Amino acid sequence: MMETVYERIVMQGRCVGCGTCAGACMAATGTGALRMAWHDSGIPAPVLNADVCVQCGTCLSVCPLCEGNDDTTTVGRSLFSLSEKECAPVEDDLLGCYRSLHAGYSLVHKHRENGAGGGLTTWFLEELLAQGLVDRVACVVPAKGPDTFFRFALLDSAQAVRAASRSAYYPVHAADMLAEMAAHEARYALVGLPCVIRGFRLAAQHIPALASRLVMTVGLTCGQARSRYFAEYLCLRCGLDAGAVDRVRFRIKDAQRHQLDHRFECRSGAGKGARQGQIYQTEGMGWLWGHDCFKVAGCNFCDDITSELADVSFADAVEEPHCHGNGGANFVMVRSEAAGRLLAAGRDRGDIFLEDVTAEPVRKRMEGVELIKRHDLRHRLHLMREAGMEPPVLRQQPQRRDDAEKNEWMELRDCLRQATTSVYAAHRHAPDAGARVEEAIQDVLARRKQKDTRKA
Repeated sequence: MMETVYERIVMQGRCVGCGTCAGACMAATGTGALRMAWHDSGIPAPVLNADVCVQCGTCLSVCPLCEGNDDTTTVGRSLFSLSEKECAPVEDDLLGCYRSLHAGYSLVHKHRENGAGGGLTTWFLEELLAQGLVDRVACVVPAKGPDTFFRFALLDSAQAVRAASRSAYYPVHAADMLAEMAAHEARYALVGLPCVIRGFRLAAQHIPALASRLVMTVGLTCGQARSRYFAEYLCLRCGLDAGAVDRVRFRIKDAQRHQLDHRFECRSGAGKGARQGQIYQTEGMGWLWGHDCFKVAGCNFCDDITSELADVSFADAVEEPHCHGNGGANFVMVRSEAAGRLLAAGRDRGDIFLEDVTAEPVRKRMEGVELIKRHDLRHRLHLMREAGMEPPVLRQQPQRRDDAEKNEWMELRDCLRQATTSVYAAHRHAPDAGARVEEAIQDVLARRKQKDTRKA
């Protein structure tokens, strides 16, 4: 039998839960051989119904993490190395192809105050609808838990887009979005992380209807995704029962704190019986993130930081002179002429503040993720080959890193990812789940300290 995405990707721990395989399967075959369901690792993953699978290989051909598909550089050149002579795109090894780079923020509708960064992503999506360039926008919106806190939805109004602002550090699949776009005539925009954008671009190579209807892609930069367990554990840290929480929110700004010291909020119940909790980055949430606790394992094999295949990508600008105070700002990477025209028109009208920048500050902002998604990845692939495994090479080649400190840091983060994920999964519904995770973290740190002591 032909290998499917389930055997090649899911069973090998490389799935990121984007859902493009299941969506493309439905669009191309109509069989529903793949459906998305929660996996033990805390992400949505495809489940195979072998009885109806037609062995067509579509699922692998659209998987963003499957080796053998066109790599991101190749796809990017075909999309953005256009024939127009005047504004030939620059090709950057970290940022991908781009026509122009900017920093700025929205000046209207309190986008900046209510957004994760400068509010430019929300402004851009609203403007696509206002100008009649798209009919519907596919983006992540809050969902009423506890089974899931966020989901993809198709939005057709500025009000709905505005309500979906802020980041969602939670795994959400786009299978239904892809199937919907392929089945129903309309002009769509998609906003997503690099894996989702790449999956849809690959799917568009095989599904003509998707290629013609997906007229704008809006990319978010990615510091690697977290499983559903991350949000649930934060609820426990806030003193709430994760199973009873019906709403969570990330990236809430506090004018009295630095913009990077944002907070997580959760709520259970309603009215007088409602309970709420919150935790700031500096109160432990940032440590969990920085140490890869609850990180999606498949993200270790992705090297796209800035959504290189999106028409335009947005990132946080957090340092002067480009953050312009503490209110939040964005870096903007423009790849298509259509995206560039929309932004320029908004700047000229005074809807947004937008300044030109060089690549240097944008690349500097990506340094921490570059370590993980490029340098760590090459060494990780080397270790796989050294252990006798066939490394899944996309763009980065296996390369040994002779830097003991960085290698040990990667090893520590891997251990913390594995420990937090496995312990929480095993005790998720236990009353002491939070304490067990904390114990697991301390055990990993203690073993690391013992190792350092022996070396000394």
